[in-house]
Amino acid sequence: MTTDTVQHPIAETRSALQGRVNLRVRTIATSALAVALMAPAAAVAVAAPAHALDPFPRDYATWHYVDTTSGSAWKLTSDQAGDIWYADDNTEELVRIAPGVAGSTAFPLGLTDTRTVSMAATPDGHIWLGDAGPADNVMRRLDPTTGIVDTFPLAGRFPSAPEDIAVDEVGNIWFGGWNGASDPGLTMIRPDGSSSTVASPSGHMIEQIAVARDGRVWFTQDASSEFTVYDPFAKTYTTVSLGAVAPTGIWGAIDVQVSKSGDIWAATSTGVAKIAPDGTLLIVKAYPTRALPVTPRSMVAGEHAEMYMTDGEGGLARFDSAGNTTFYAAPFSAHDSWSVAVDRFGGMWTTLDGAHLGWV
Repeated sequence: MTTDTVQHPIAETRSALQGRVNLRVRTIATSALAVALMAPAAAVAVAAPAHALDPFPRDYATWHYVDTTSGSAWKLTSDQAGDIWYADDNTEELVRIAPGVAGSTAFPLGLTDTRTVSMAATPDGHIWLGDAGPADNVMRRLDPTTGIVDTFPLAGRFPSAPEDIAVDEVGNIWFGGWNGASDPGLTMIRPDGSSSTVASPSGHMIEQIAVARDGRVWFTQDASSEFTVYDPFAKTYTTVSLGAVAPTGIWGAIDVQVSKSGDIWAATSTGVAKIAPDGTLLIVKAYPTRALPVTPRSMVAGEHAEMYMTDGEGGLARFDSAGNTTFYAAPFSAHDSWSVAVDRFGGMWTTLDGAHLGWV
């Protein structure tokens, strides 16, 4: 199999092929990964961490630790088949892990100095990533069936690749950036490679982003306690504020994600909120009291109505459909969790210290 690197102006389609690089996709079978995925389940003894996070309950007591090939894993995602993908910026590869199958498959990007800051999988099986490498600042798309890598330069409109990528039900990806003098706004790239951009309504950075079932795009912005919601059909913006419920201890929109039931969840530094698609606040609940602050980094929908979240203070969190949150610690010396994804069996995967993977 070959990997082709293809450059695209942001507004053009794949017809603008450039710079084919002939590379093979190789399969990696590291001993640590094979042991982690093939060995019979064995409970891991959990020592009490210094920051007193709870271990996972008994039905989540078996943790697995997966070494990466080069010791690099910051961002991961899961595809439509429930396989796990992570970006290895040391080897400039995207790596696929099929849960329950020994080994992994690496897809070379044919590039150097990549720095993956966001990842997402689309319904057609493609893997998208935001590359903020020093010589890049682009969006890339891998087709795993052919190994072709398409590149979509951001043409200087963004100072960095987007921190988050959202996917709608027809496979369009959405992302944003800074709304400064160049006004990059909110951008959508369609499956055919064409794109469109609309001006964003404020001068702040678009950070975390999600698309609701009705097609509206929700995103957070720095220096704001509100969600901005874009309706691509009416081409209008509205805001949903959490400031009105500050007496409950919830304020400041940090992350946003859509649950399997279609509700929008907000994760903040003080608690979580469930929001109906029309903006109605359904549930507002503060986190359990603990000594350290909560810093949400990544949030993903679970198998059912539950949500999972990584916490910058070195743990993981799970909250149910009522907003009840429990914090957990991975039982490894490397436990600083960044990204989170759910596989086809309902297993939760996370990156650890930007170098390894853990799943439970």
